[in-house]
Amino acid sequence: MHEKLTLEQKSHIESLLLKQRAEYEELEKHGSFSSASRFDSLNERSSNFDERARDDKLGADVKQENHYLAILSKIDRCLKRLDDQTCGECIDCGQQIGYDRMVAFPMAERCLSCKIEFEKSSLE
Repeated sequence: MHEKLTLEQKSHIESLLLKQRAEYEELEKHGSFSSASRFDSLNERSSNFDERARDDKLGADVKQENHYLAILSKIDRCLKRLDDQTCGECIDCGQQIGYDRMVAFPMAERCLSCKIEFEKSSLE
């Protein structure tokens, strides 16, 4: 069984989450989300532009944007859990997740045992 996170540990987890949030916001800002306008510009310059490649690229960009937004949402949930004093508690069993796991994966919402069970049930 793991100990509750100390204030210092929570502060460290918060700084890791804020760093990750800034990195994903930067990816979102400079990512490929404006690719539609880039493709329109390219399309104007090239009459032989492959429409299917354009559609595939746009689809991949939307998928990537959704992935970034999902991660940002998860980071925000974890930051809220810090404010609510529930950071470090497993959302399934209520046990402590453990500081080492939280440092390795600051967005962890489940203890390792519950995460394994969650992953198994997701495959079924």
